[in-house]
Amino acid sequence: MSNASKTSRKRKEHLKPHDNTDRYPLIYILGIVVAAVFAFSPGLTNGFVNWDDYAYIVNNPLVTEFSVANLIKMFTPTTFVVGNYHPLTVLIYGVQHAVFGLNPAGYHAVNIAIHLVSTVLASMIAWRLFQHRVATIAMTAVFALHPLRVESVVWAAELKDVLYVSFFLAATYLYIVNIQRGKTTVRDNLAVYVLFFLSLLSKGQAVVFPVIMLVLDYILQRPWSKTLVIEKTLFFITSIGFGLLAIMAQRGGQLNVTGPQLVLPFTERLACALYGMLMYFIKFFVPTDLACFYDYPLPNEMSGMFLYASISAAILISALIAARKHRMLLGGLMWFLIVIGPVSQIMPVGNALYADRYSYLSMFGIALALAYTVKVLTNRFGQSVMVGSSIAIAVVLTIAAHTQAKTWDNNITLWSAALEANPQSALVLNNLAGDYLDSNKLDVAIPLFERAVANPGRYKEIFRTLNNLGLAVSRAGNRDSSLYWFKRSIETDSAFADPYFNRGGVLQFMNRHNEACQDFSRFIEVTGGDARGYLMRAKSLRAMDSISAAIRDYRQAIASNPAYTDAYLGLGNIYFSQKQYQLAIDVYSKAIAEVANNGELFLNRAKVRYVMTDYRAALQDYDAADVRGAREPALRQAIQQGISSMPQASASSMQIRR
Repeated sequence: MSNASKTSRKRKEHLKPHDNTDRYPLIYILGIVVAAVFAFSPGLTNGFVNWDDYAYIVNNPLVTEFSVANLIKMFTPTTFVVGNYHPLTVLIYGVQHAVFGLNPAGYHAVNIAIHLVSTVLASMIAWRLFQHRVATIAMTAVFALHPLRVESVVWAAELKDVLYVSFFLAATYLYIVNIQRGKTTVRDNLAVYVLFFLSLLSKGQAVVFPVIMLVLDYILQRPWSKTLVIEKTLFFITSIGFGLLAIMAQRGGQLNVTGPQLVLPFTERLACALYGMLMYFIKFFVPTDLACFYDYPLPNEMSGMFLYASISAAILISALIAARKHRMLLGGLMWFLIVIGPVSQIMPVGNALYADRYSYLSMFGIALALAYTVKVLTNRFGQSVMVGSSIAIAVVLTIAAHTQAKTWDNNITLWSAALEANPQSALVLNNLAGDYLDSNKLDVAIPLFERAVANPGRYKEIFRTLNNLGLAVSRAGNRDSSLYWFKRSIETDSAFADPYFNRGGVLQFMNRHNEACQDFSRFIEVTGGDARGYLMRAKSLRAMDSISAAIRDYRQAIASNPAYTDAYLGLGNIYFSQKQYQLAIDVYSKAIAEVANNGELFLNRAKVRYVMTDYRAALQDYDAADVRGAREPALRQAIQQGISSMPQASASSMQIRR
């Protein structure tokens, strides 16, 4: 028989659907699904973390204010959320918010459920490719249970990851089925395209799918021809469009803007990319020191980075050469390289050198190669040995994933784990210290901030750390020192607004009101009119007896934020102190119309009405304040005495709440 005939026969045998001599390992797959539920179950009790969860969900008006107008806005190509265009993801967040509110358990449960769907799809793909029970079990277990999956599955902000991969794998499975059935026309692949498009709407990283289709053509031994590319024209055109959109989203809506992470020379970026690829393999086989963030090397560490990059390049080239005679091995490696390429940091995306979440789909290719190896080893060692080995590895992976999932419980556990993996990272130190600052654990926060400031490395936002350190030492009572750190922050980035506001607050506390006004004025300028700046400047102006200017600022604060209770209280207080009682009443009445449930507003209006001897109206206001949790028993008693004896109250005896 000629070589051409042998090749043709092998290809036909590979393309034909599997027979029933070796059935799909349903029980084992169900077992893996159950193990995955256990592995990621800590996510069900985890809270939201400050690593994008608030930006994507808690503070995202597209999600929390679900409406038809926002639905249209979600799908508008210029609507970017945290530097991404993924309207389907945002839509599902909106549905989740309508169902779960801000209960994190619901969001985590959805992520886990979608991952389980992808697990089943992975098993179906493995079965179609290998028609081999043990290979299918091994590949499914590695994909479903590996600790590298934790970030994608238990991080609420990574709904986009599990969602796009589920559609991506569904499209992959359907494309394989079509090839095996000889259905390769554009019409045959229409459903594949729809799934691909849904994947793109979930996350832009799905742009690599048309190239993965070519890899699948190679694995399934379709003869190479221009037709393979031409039949995917619509897929490639769509990918290019979404690719340009993804670049615009990452760069603030423009294609010609260089992000702050592109400051490294190309040779250093290439070295970092190769190092990152090496780390994916290391963490695949030895999944330890996993973290939510892996920082770039410090400048003095780049020489070592080039060494690791050389090792990585040598390993990749050797692997590709060694795998060239085995389609599944070479195809698996190509899958990995194609998927990881866009996020390899040659063209930087985000601030991380590499990320566990980027391994979710890319390592599917390595799982393919591993499953092929298992198939070969099964022929040598027997099915029982390999099934037993696969189960043992699955148990180890499950326990490791379960442990890793707990690190996402809260901000402290998340960034503590990140610090173990990045002990010199200023970004990680800043974030962990910030969480301790929020908990008012100043004795822990201040040393962490100081470590970050002492060695900022490549952290481009060290001005935030300087500002945070100023806040921490101010709360600790060292206000003179806080002024120094706020000054350092302003000198590092004069366009950063927070230190002006914070330094102004400290100066105001120190009765240095003129200097405080200058800082609040600068804060207002930098922020474009933040209402908080007007409020704080009004307080200092009033302290300096600049009453008219203070009134203007209070009114400006209200104009900037019509629901700003503190501004109403401050303005009403000024009018009360100036004995302009009707103006005070007007301010509180307007405030109550805007913020009806604030008891302080009713209480203050009750005091004004008491002074105006309008006792019955004052009693109504007091009762309204009382049911809203604001009460002063002495005031109620005075009002009741006024109703019975109608005394004239002195304005100077009353004190308005500020």
